[in-house]
Amino acid sequence: MNKTRWFFLALFVLLLVARLCHSHVLWAEETLPLAAAQQMRAGHVLYRDIWFDKPPFAPIVYTLIGGEAGWLLRTLGAFYAWLCCLLTYGFARDLWGRREGLWAAGLMGFFLTFDFASSVIPLAADLLMVAPHLAAVWLAWRGRALWAGALAGVAFAISPKGLLVLAVCLFWSPTWMVPAGFFLVTAIVSAGLWTVGALLAYWDEVWRWGRLYAGSTFVEAPLRNAVVRTLNWSGFHAAMVCAAPGGLSEVPTASARRLNPWLAWLAISLVGVAAGMRFFPRYYFQLLPLLVLLAARGMAEARSARRLLPLLLLIPLIRFAPSYLQALRDTEWRDSAIAARQPSY
Repeated sequence: MNKTRWFFLALFVLLLVARLCHSHVLWAEETLPLAAAQQMRAGHVLYRDIWFDKPPFAPIVYTLIGGEAGWLLRTLGAFYAWLCCLLTYGFARDLWGRREGLWAAGLMGFFLTFDFASSVIPLAADLLMVAPHLAAVWLAWRGRALWAGALAGVAFAISPKGLLVLAVCLFWSPTWMVPAGFFLVTAIVSAGLWTVGALLAYWDEVWRWGRLYAGSTFVEAPLRNAVVRTLNWSGFHAAMVCAAPGGLSEVPTASARRLNPWLAWLAISLVGVAAGMRFFPRYYFQLLPLLVLLAARGMAEARSARRLLPLLLLIPLIRFAPSYLQALRDTEWRDSAIAARQPSY
């Protein structure tokens, strides 16, 4: 077994062990798709018989494990996070090389572990969109426009923010085949909902009510909240934020105009973070694929004092690592104030 395989094996073990610490905790963001999956297994139809305010992908994923919480759900979460790491490795390796690929995979695994548990543990919509987001842009960069659009369509079946993934792909691969792939997948999903009599209810629950929710905010002083939460997120992710500019300046380009898609990706991702002016920690997953890639290049090419950038990883490590021990010991901690304990039966 070569060093790369050992690296990914160790990374999977980290992801699995961290998530198994939460096998007895049920986080708020996973309760609704979990309940919907249980009702689907009982024969009810999503949207037609069950109220659900997100696109259908998340509860379908939960049906793969029988709609049950516990260790199986956490193991599924570990495999999903590992998939995100593998995709990040492949994209960064193709962009620059193996060293950058390993940095990218390591950073992705690290920040999918050492962050607020309520964000990185539940397989909720914002997290579930990371993998198709990464894969779609990677394929757009490689010129596989139809498949890039199709994966943007998969992202759209997870969250309305999948439209932003489509926009990013169009900057990387400006061809009609990108929206063609997107609309093909969207049409298949819509046809499936129509055949079970749920399409109109889907439009009502996800889009009509979702538009009203996204168009207003319950947060007092939303601009102040935006600044405070973005600064907080940047502080916990300082290693990545500080390394990313170095990666941006080293982007391999065929011409000067090839820099534009990276800047467009950043701008579009910021729109996703700001949607609804709530700035919940999980919304920042929209930025994660881009910043991990650029930070990996910045870390790999660091010179002189910039080689100390990895020390900034101690900030989230010190803040969030103790929560896993607290969860394992079944002791209360402030991050779990919104968590519901599973019944013992």
